[in-house]
Amino acid sequence: MRKLASIQTVVRIAPIPGADAIEKATVLGWECVVKKSEGILPGDLVVYIEIDSICPPREPFLFLAERKYRVRTIKLRGQISQGLTLPLSYFPNLTRVAEGDDVTELLGITKYDPEAAREQRGHRKPVKHNPIREFFMQFRWFRALHRKLFPSAKRGWPEFIRKTDETRIQNIPAVLRDHGGRDYYVTEKLDGQSASYFYTRTVGFMGKVVSTFGVCSRNLYLKTPHSCTWWDIARAENIQQKLSAYGHNICIQGEIVGPGIQGNKYGLSSLQLYVFNAWDIDRQVYYQYDELARFCKALGFNMVPVTSDYRPLPGTVSDVVEESKGKSVLNPKIHREGLVFRTARNLPNGEPISFKAINPDFLLKYQDEEEVV
Repeated sequence: MRKLASIQTVVRIAPIPGADAIEKATVLGWECVVKKSEGILPGDLVVYIEIDSICPPREPFLFLAERKYRVRTIKLRGQISQGLTLPLSYFPNLTRVAEGDDVTELLGITKYDPEAAREQRGHRKPVKHNPIREFFMQFRWFRALHRKLFPSAKRGWPEFIRKTDETRIQNIPAVLRDHGGRDYYVTEKLDGQSASYFYTRTVGFMGKVVSTFGVCSRNLYLKTPHSCTWWDIARAENIQQKLSAYGHNICIQGEIVGPGIQGNKYGLSSLQLYVFNAWDIDRQVYYQYDELARFCKALGFNMVPVTSDYRPLPGTVSDVVEESKGKSVLNPKIHREGLVFRTARNLPNGEPISFKAINPDFLLKYQDEEEVV
């Protein structure tokens, strides 16, 4: 689980040019604007709350009321501020805390997640009112029978594949020190809908071969085919046929962009899928950079735009964030959402190192548009 609110140590405090009442605090790799009157000093333990968190409507969060209690990326006196840094004195109920403690649930912090709302709405099917069924649904035996006879269009996440998620570099700045010299490739982070597609072929009872094609949104297994963007792109791209012909148990993961998704910032005329991962289901490992590139080319999939490859990481978090700025490959007229950095070769344990850096210019321009979900 992501730590939306945690106890962290202030790395440094720095002045903001032209500002008398505020200053810049660095926590992990995040830069936040804090009030000088709060007396926060380097080495102090503080409560740090990540951007895109929703705070409860009570003290000390009442000043966020105009922002609907959402922690956002803001700019004050020319300084980008990402996250909320507050002294422990504001939280008398937090006693005996240590650096790294997760206080998300204790403080009532929740995640602002418009994609999850779109996910639910994007494949929701109308339910007809049936008083007889509704009466019998109160009985456990009937619910079990109903699930067997009428399987749901969505199921929990398949246990043999991983969800798509990347950690922001600001949360893991030590990567730059410990693994910065490895070879990385960098791709554009696209602003769309996360999607996973898998194909498995297994030998069952009496030697019967069982083939399964699966479609997943970011959080759900959409078991029953119907009209939604995830299944629409599966049909348009012939994904089932491509994966079945590949001859391996495989899962591809990518971003769907185009009309009806995130305001179609890229100005595309049709839905497009851009693949950023291939997951070997049998070996339980990700394809490495060269494997992924060959795989996408051989099967006719678009790979996410690569901005650079076989290079070391920038030296500091600030350098990474600065590199994330720029225009999109898909549409040079708009800010790109950010970049994803990933090792070109997996570690000896088969795992890659990867993280994302979100373009602050993108956040400042588009974060308010996400209010409409």
